[in-house]
Amino acid sequence: MPISIKKNIKRLPFVNMFINFLKSIKPAIFHEMSLYDVIKLYLEGIANGAVTQRASAIAFSFFMALFPFALFLFNLIPYIPLDNFQDDFLVFVSQNVPPNTYDAIANIIKDILNNSHKGLLSTGILLSIYLMSNGINALLDGFEMSMHISIKRGYFRQYAIAIGLSLIIAFLLIFTVVAILVFEVFIQKIENQVGLSTNATVLQICRYVFMGLMVLTITSLLYKLGTKETKQVAFFSYGSVFTTVLFALSSYVFGIYVVHFAKYNELYGSIGTLLVMMFYIWINCILLLIGFELNAFIYKMKKKN
Repeated sequence: MPISIKKNIKRLPFVNMFINFLKSIKPAIFHEMSLYDVIKLYLEGIANGAVTQRASAIAFSFFMALFPFALFLFNLIPYIPLDNFQDDFLVFVSQNVPPNTYDAIANIIKDILNNSHKGLLSTGILLSIYLMSNGINALLDGFEMSMHISIKRGYFRQYAIAIGLSLIIAFLLIFTVVAILVFEVFIQKIENQVGLSTNATVLQICRYVFMGLMVLTITSLLYKLGTKETKQVAFFSYGSVFTTVLFALSSYVFGIYVVHFAKYNELYGSIGTLLVMMFYIWINCILLLIGFELNAFIYKMKKKN
């Protein structure tokens, strides 16, 4: 934006009042720096950090890992010894994938569930861990490209950390899905025994709580171990909480956009599903980088002061 336009905007009365208000706030965490200076430096870090380009590379790596991991997960479901677990799992998938995508993948999922192969369990998990490690490694590279990070890890050490994070994240994803479904089955059994009926909204809220805790835990883990410098940041940090809130907001807005405005399926058919998934992953990668920038910026300011 040209400097002359910036000056004209700042001269507007309400803009000038808002800037002065932000300058009057000096959070203790940043010592003598005003909130205005903090926000300005943070946004400059995002603008100069090529966030969207970094997110594109990361999103592609995660997109490649998505299908092997899904294949492994779908082949694992039939071996879980719970009544009607497959049906509950299909309902869970339909409620949590981006809008207008379930119809395109429903038949594929059902075919895998009904024709499960044990060989695909070992092959799927190995391939998904390898590709997921590449995705996590790309994310860690994206973290290290921040202007607030100066110490870099070696390639092999970083890739080893990426493999470890991939295993932990895969476990957390599977554990969360199983926990949600077991919880819902448990509630249904209690309803049948006691004769009460739980409001569907309550179950939906509980599902969102499980998902929110999973996102917060995974994000906190990534930010904590993302770079050598940020290991000293608290596990549940400002950045991880900020990113979790943005995840929830972006998922809600993205769902509205896909349902009411986007016409991917009409234009591209079933390929539109892949475009929706890729776009959704790209948005979330941007949010991950923005949240990390906040953590790295706060850490740098604390260290400087």
